[in-house]
Amino acid sequence: CYVEGGVGEKPEEEGEAKDHNITFLYTLGDGACPASFGINVAKLAGLPDEILANAKKKSTAFEQEMTETPDDKIPPDFAEQLCNAVDSDNLGEMEKLWKALIS
Repeated sequence: CYVEGGVGEKPEEEGEAKDHNITFLYTLGDGACPASFGINVAKLAGLPDEILANAKKKSTAFEQEMTETPDDKIPPDFAEQLCNAVDSDNLGEMEKLWKALIS
């Protein structure tokens, strides 16, 4: 389970600075989180463009790697099994599921 969110930006008018406000709208969703807002937050914090560009490349590569996992490696009920193990604080089951996933 993860928390889904959304980023909202005001459209840019000519000659007007871009509004970098983030609006988080939370709902629970099944599966792994598909994206992070870390780069948006880093930009708001004023990190240099070079660092942001490097972080974006690494983030994109990681997201692609996460979505390229072969379907036969992850059982269809894996997310449900993991959520159940987390909900019941069953560390042994979580470890078993993790080892199956990375083997």
